[in-house]
Amino acid sequence: MKNNFNYILIFLINFLMAFPDCEFGDPEWENSFIPNNYEFSATLANASILIDGIDMSNGKLFAFVEDEIRGADVDGASFFPPTGANIWEVSLYSNLLVGENIIFKYYDNENDLVIELSESIIFESNAIFGSSAFDPFNLTGINPIDECGICNGPGFTHECENGILVCDVIDCEQQGTNYFGDIPSNTGVSELIILSNLITTLDEGDQIGVFDTQGIISDDCSNTIDEILVGSGEWSNEQLEIVAISSIDYCDFGGIERPGFVEGNAITLRVWDVSEQVEYETILTLEQGSYNFEETSFVVISDIDLISSQFPAPDLFNFVISTGTAYYYIDDIYINNALINEDDWVAAFNGDVCVGARKWDVDMCTNSICDIAIMGVNSLDSDTDGYMQNGDVPIFKIYDSSTDTYYNANPSENHEWETGGIFTIDNLNNSDYYCEDSPSCMGCFEENACNYNADAIIEGTCHYLELDLIYPSNNSIIEILNEEQLDEEIIFSWTGVDESCLGSIQYYFNLYNQNFDLILSEQTFDNFLNISYDLLSLDFGGINSYSWNISIGDLTSDAYFFGVNTNTLTSYNQNNIQSFYLYDNYPNPFNPITNINFDIIDYSLIKINIYDINGTKVDNLVENYFLPGSYNIQWDAGDYTSGIYFYQMESDYIILRKKMILIK
Repeated sequence: MKNNFNYILIFLINFLMAFPDCEFGDPEWENSFIPNNYEFSATLANASILIDGIDMSNGKLFAFVEDEIRGADVDGASFFPPTGANIWEVSLYSNLLVGENIIFKYYDNENDLVIELSESIIFESNAIFGSSAFDPFNLTGINPIDECGICNGPGFTHECENGILVCDVIDCEQQGTNYFGDIPSNTGVSELIILSNLITTLDEGDQIGVFDTQGIISDDCSNTIDEILVGSGEWSNEQLEIVAISSIDYCDFGGIERPGFVEGNAITLRVWDVSEQVEYETILTLEQGSYNFEETSFVVISDIDLISSQFPAPDLFNFVISTGTAYYYIDDIYINNALINEDDWVAAFNGDVCVGARKWDVDMCTNSICDIAIMGVNSLDSDTDGYMQNGDVPIFKIYDSSTDTYYNANPSENHEWETGGIFTIDNLNNSDYYCEDSPSCMGCFEENACNYNADAIIEGTCHYLELDLIYPSNNSIIEILNEEQLDEEIIFSWTGVDESCLGSIQYYFNLYNQNFDLILSEQTFDNFLNISYDLLSLDFGGINSYSWNISIGDLTSDAYFFGVNTNTLTSYNQNNIQSFYLYDNYPNPFNPITNINFDIIDYSLIKINIYDINGTKVDNLVENYFLPGSYNIQWDAGDYTSGIYFYQMESDYIILRKKMILIK
């Protein structure tokens, strides 16, 4: 019994040491928080919580002064559609008018963990922090739990033989399965795939997957066709034998169907390089057997070329892997008498059809000599129509990645293609552009466009001689909400005309008043223009009407009409409103009617709601748009019980809250 106790004690000590400085479980601090114990309040009106840069929507937000809770939002965030952000709101409390340092903690309910947040606020009575949901107050923190579930732990610390990182050596036992997944159950019919020990492109530990891209994946006689892994293995620098599972179909005789390869389909082999953590497609060289699956047979693979999907081929160098292949080794390749670099590409063509390509990185080639596998026609695959046949002579092209240029290329020797052939070319030199006057082969296909390119074979952007106005949009109204706005400028913008349409780009901007008198004309080389409100000669107390257009050369845009509304500014000046404000209700305490006054600084959607002491909304007094000004509403609490209530005013920018007491 004593030994059992010691084991339990050791386990508990190790468990606690594994989670230093982390606080797990819901603290439920809100249950001990009494807002009425504090005289003054402020509001964190719009806040976002970012944990490891991720915007949090659920959980709880708590405010503290040292270890004393001073506010809580336990309802989670509200989604704000204009920005897609999650917005939190919490009332803050203090018995000092100003000066206390408010810190924040976040309870992550998904990980059942309390996370301390980095930011703090100096309390000030009636202050509003995070005044706009468009620019919220960011609270940030870091999840201290690593990939292995350890608080402030080091993460993955062990590497298995297959290169996979794990938390503990014992986890390597669970990594024995092949990277590519599980193969179908044995159907009793198969083909042996033999990888020769002469293969030099594989490293020990690399994992091999054998696929049929059009295999049978169903076992319910539905004959469902899709890609399927039919065999797998791990390279050990010795001959590797992989059993590929064939499908069986006895459904026509009332029997069963089992997934696997379909005889006659092409063999597809992929490699997972454990050291690079990269998956490669392959081009196979066979010593014996067929490139297509054959039941109760075998195939011997003598060489494998690796093709990484991490380096996508240039647009014109796309091709499909075929069963018939020949290999052309090229010693040196030049562009303008300089050796090409590791990011350049070489491709082979049969006429206009690309039949092979590779990125010419000699560090990835055996003895720094690279070859290009050139594909032949496969009568079973229509995608290889136009590919090489015995006796055809390939032509070569070079892609310069640094200048996005395609070149025709001249080989020092020409060799007729034949299945399984191996040929050597001493050098390859660029000649003229592949697409004549279009180095990148990219251009506009539309004949009515300014930049139509008859030589282009890669579709690019087309430009037209046209002008479209953008802002101010047609029939729009610009609201003047405060005097500071008059010190700003209106940014007029329109679509630009490309130089391919006109040799010289100079725009003429014209602005007209409501009588269609020209009040402003400017010239600019940009597709925008800043205009001061002072130039508009605004009349206050109404809507001022204008129109504008743009011309360039003989082309003139349509006219757009817009207005500038100064009514809201007049209201602002007459009432001298300086900010949003929610006044103390009167009388207070009251029975049963009380008055609530509030100020609006700009045209806004205003909501005023009543909440009980538990935070439950019990009444909605206002939900409407208001112009700037001072307003009064009444709340008739005749149907409510005595107690403490809160009234809250909310707009797009602020949340203000006050307390009142109903006594009957």
